[in-house]
Amino acid sequence: QAFECCQMLHKEEQWKLSLCTSGDLPASFVVGSRSNTAAYRRKLDELSGKTEAERIAAAVDKILSGASAEDQREITRPLLHFLKTTFKTLLAEPNNVAMHVREVMTDLQDTILDPDGDRNAGLVKQLAEPNSEALENLSRIVNERLECVVVAPVLEQIEDCIMRSFDPAHLRQVETKREALRANPQEYFGIAADSTSPSGWRDAVDEVNKIAQHQMPSGKLHALLRSTTKIYDVFTAEQSARASAAAKDDDVNKPPVDQFLAADEFLSVFIFVLVQSTLDKLPVTCRFMSDLCDPELLSGEHGYY
Repeated sequence: QAFECCQMLHKEEQWKLSLCTSGDLPASFVVGSRSNTAAYRRKLDELSGKTEAERIAAAVDKILSGASAEDQREITRPLLHFLKTTFKTLLAEPNNVAMHVREVMTDLQDTILDPDGDRNAGLVKQLAEPNSEALENLSRIVNERLECVVVAPVLEQIEDCIMRSFDPAHLRQVETKREALRANPQEYFGIAADSTSPSGWRDAVDEVNKIAQHQMPSGKLHALLRSTTKIYDVFTAEQSARASAAAKDDDVNKPPVDQFLAADEFLSVFIFVLVQSTLDKLPVTCRFMSDLCDPELLSGEHGYY
């Protein structure tokens, strides 16, 4: 059934392409057939058990493996040459190794996602609809697959180079200061008394700790964003509980409960959460993410945090 569904999609696309080229395809037919194509692809999701994102990831893996002669020439061979030869020459300058790896990933990503190229068109064909949510994540999916073939094979060397770029005394000093700060109350960090967390922002601290569970830079960055979201979630839930308790209080002179966490106060909370976390070598983790993460991600919400 899945094979027949794929055949149906292929035939329909070829038919529409020939009609468009000859000018015999009316605009009304294009609009009507789009829903049919979407229906076929949704059926394909059900039959194959794969989502759009998973199909795109599989298509990217096929490109990276050198499925065609063009892929081998423009992607696979340059990648293998970098991993086997070029990378070793970079180790002499540990400060720049991660950035060079990111440059290679960006070049490969641009080659795969070339808007006028057949590869990009092939990836878009995996989508159910032209405005599919997966289309917005196309760059992210390609980047994450590239991490598996570019970063993963040399991960230990990259981490070692980043570690060597820091003064060990500086890293020890950071950990010593964090340890000394842990015992301080939340107000010490600039958190207003009426915004302090009765739970000590425990859920957010747990999310920060999970950053260490991810090896790839994008995984760490997504975990970081989840921890910031959790701060707002904890604040909203606990302030709502405060407001409910205040509503039962007869004291009319009591100030209203603040339901909004301002950016400057968020920073104070985030510093408190980092101090309370067990995530070690913070400067190293920060450099790892900033040097290796997709620049497109770092230019948005992820980069802000």
